[in-house]
Amino acid sequence: MPRNRIAILAALLAWPLTGSAKQVSAITDYLKPIVSKIASDPNAGGWTWETNGNGGYLLRMAIDVTGDGVPELFLTSSLTAVKQVAEWTVYDLNKAGEMRPYLRSIRLPADSVWPASNDSDPSLVYVAAPDRERELASDEKSYPVHHFKFTFPEINKTLAYASADDVLKIRPSDPSQLPKLQAILLADYLTKPDAKWVDVTEWKLDANDCFFRPEDTERAMKNTDFTPQAALVMLGLAQQAPQNGNSVTPHTSTPESLPTAAQPRPPKAHESKPALPATSGKPITSTPWDVILILMLIVAAIGLAWLLLKKRN
Repeated sequence: MPRNRIAILAALLAWPLTGSAKQVSAITDYLKPIVSKIASDPNAGGWTWETNGNGGYLLRMAIDVTGDGVPELFLTSSLTAVKQVAEWTVYDLNKAGEMRPYLRSIRLPADSVWPASNDSDPSLVYVAAPDRERELASDEKSYPVHHFKFTFPEINKTLAYASADDVLKIRPSDPSQLPKLQAILLADYLTKPDAKWVDVTEWKLDANDCFFRPEDTERAMKNTDFTPQAALVMLGLAQQAPQNGNSVTPHTSTPESLPTAAQPRPPKAHESKPALPATSGKPITSTPWDVILILMLIVAAIGLAWLLLKKRN
């Protein structure tokens, strides 16, 4: 495996803001529709945001599912998870260090997946809960086993069933071969340049079936200033609220957030543009002096004609 790919991957897994700007933009692009949808729905969206500890977590796993020695990156948000099942976006890391998303996402829990042990046919294995209908029809439990085959940019899935003994054979006996789940609070990811991803040893669910880490719970619940609108500003999707009378704009902006100036109506073809009189800085009166002078001359001429007519008579 080329050394530059190893270095890029190591930097990516050590800290989300190191590496190339394209890697950061991939995660930003992932977050934009999620936060936008929540921000547009103050009721259900606001409830999701708050119960997830004001923004919840970004979660990731690095798993080599193609057999090339370079792990793919699985990324999700607790904002889109339902109990232990999350919607994972999978990224391929190419030779240039770019994170390229696969065309489809996959719904998986983080504690029941692992790479297939068959090196000749690399894939990702997910063992679901026993199939209820099959369990009723047989004395032996039957587990759905999903195989995900990754050939960028496609993900294909096949389904088979296995007994409990077969599942034990499929599951790696060495815990180090299981994917390592890492998490970071969304608020920390967007606001703290020194924040780091941390390993998650187990899922924990609160009364609202939301994922949490006990170490973060109190701090996250008190972080009420980190609203969906604040996250939109940090993602470059909105302008920051005015501060001390001065509006502050984010580092990046979208065309929708930029006001457009009103344009003057152009004159029609049959309309003529009036000429603007030259000014010398003096105020312009409503009656020009040349008009007054002409009127005075007309009055004088009429008076003179009346005098001449009177002398003749």
